Amino acid sequence: MSVSPKPSGLRRGEVIAALSLATDLSMGQPAEFALKSCILAMRLGEALGLGAPDLHEVYYQSLLRYVGCNAEVHALATAAGCQLVATCDLAVAAESAGFALPGGRGGLFCHTPLVAVGRQIGRKRALEMALTGDVISAATAAEWGLINKVVPDDELDAAVDDLMARATRGSAASKAAGKRVFYAQIDLDQRDAYAYATQVMSAGVTTSDGQEGIRAFIEKRHANFTLPPQAGVTDL
Repeated sequence: MSVSPKPSGLRRGEVIAALSLATDLSMGQPAEFALKSCILAMRLGEALGLGAPDLHEVYYQSLLRYVGCNAEVHALATAAGCQLVATCDLAVAAESAGFALPGGRGGLFCHTPLVAVGRQIGRKRALEMALTGDVISAATAAEWGLINKVVPDDELDAAVDDLMARATRGSAASKAAGKRVFYAQIDLDQRDAYAYATQVMSAGVTTSDGQEGIRAFIEKRHANFTLPPQAGVTDL
């Protein structure tokens, strides 16, 4: 088995730019296309030999700018793989999947994976995973909040498609703003979080998609949203 060489700075930049463009284009496509584009982008980065820091840059700069990246877990996600699942907005796993931070069993502790995992499942559970290195089941991962749900193996694709269809309906711009604001406010104290969210929500009412949503509700019809996801990434 051959190992791809680590990309140079130029090649790395080209990869990130290409994945960014692919992500933008996928927003106009059906949910299943967007999901497969997200998964393919991460696999492409790994195949090109991107290390963990570069994969994170691909993830944040390309995949998380306008859409949520969503994990479809069908095997064992360890270390950085578990970290990526914890970093995703949504995650669905098959019953046969497992999750682990195996550094506790050896000589290299999972410091960076623990950053994302610890923020998802809390200190005690994260430290249990990191110190023991034990594999937890998909059912336990769902109970602990690492993933959204666990389904039978043969229902994984259908479950992901269903979740993505529901998660991507509505205004793309409003959803892009919503995801951005959620992550910005979640670590603020409640007073500051409300002040920030209120400011952005008030601005959202004045957008064309915001007005269209109100009109559609009053007129009892389906809304026709037209703003691209980029319109939801503001400086508010």
